[in-house]
Amino acid sequence: MDLRSALGSYAFVSNFPQHEIATTPASIVLSGARRCNWCGFYEFQNPAKLDLNPLNFGRHKWGGVSRDNPVYAWLDLSLFRAEALQNPTASDKQIMHQILKTARSMETNATASSLEKALTGVFKSSKAERRVLIEILAICGVLQPKGRGGYFAEFTLACEREHTGQHFNDWSYPATWWRGSDGVSETALAAYFPDL
Repeated sequence: MDLRSALGSYAFVSNFPQHEIATTPASIVLSGARRCNWCGFYEFQNPAKLDLNPLNFGRHKWGGVSRDNPVYAWLDLSLFRAEALQNPTASDKQIMHQILKTARSMETNATASSLEKALTGVFKSSKAERRVLIEILAICGVLQPKGRGGYFAEFTLACEREHTGQHFNDWSYPATWWRGSDGVSETALAAYFPDL
């Protein structure tokens, strides 16, 4: 799970704009914290008191949470650097081929939720784990919605990450916009998974 998470964090920060929250447009949220309109980071009065344990728990339990949170990406990639690298097995590659085949075969108007259901049984996973995997593939641009910014070869600013407006749609950006007609981006797939 933590290796999947690192992939999403890497994709999120690959084109991260160098900036300081103090010099970018920001919004004040209900707690009084400033939220950077570029990266989405919440400025804290005392960053040393920020509890990283729930973020680390999410890495191991589901394959990550807060995928568009710069603090999470920092934690995730810092911990990943200490991990022993693993080469994918033939079985791993076969599973990925099945995931991609399923995504490519979805109906034109299928959503990320439809894809999550279609992936049931393709690999050993819970619903939450399948959701996280789809969101990671969307962050990587492998499941890139057409006409929407993403993170592959660019960085979509926090203020530009539109939501569908559907109150029942709780998918993160850009997975919330993916449709079956978008299929799989072969360019992003080749960049992140050159051996498939």
